[in-house]
Amino acid sequence: MGKKRVRGEPVNPWGEVKKEFTVTITPTASANFQEMAQALGISRSELIERLGRNIDKIFDTEELRSALQGREKPGREVLSA
Repeated sequence: MGKKRVRGEPVNPWGEVKKEFTVTITPTASANFQEMAQALGISRSELIERLGRNIDKIFDTEELRSALQGREKPGREVLSA
């Protein structure tokens, strides 16, 4: 049997408590997120989490490196050249 969830304690591999956010996207983008999430067997929320944590692998550009320079945060490494 799995561990019971306790409010305020992280239950994800990143050791962070998730917080609710609202995003505004087009119906097409929403449908695409839903389709991708279903194909991967995960929720849209988890898909967005994974995209956010792997943004450097998705947008591996010099522009992104420059934008992130000096903005290192827990869970995100600044991209190396």
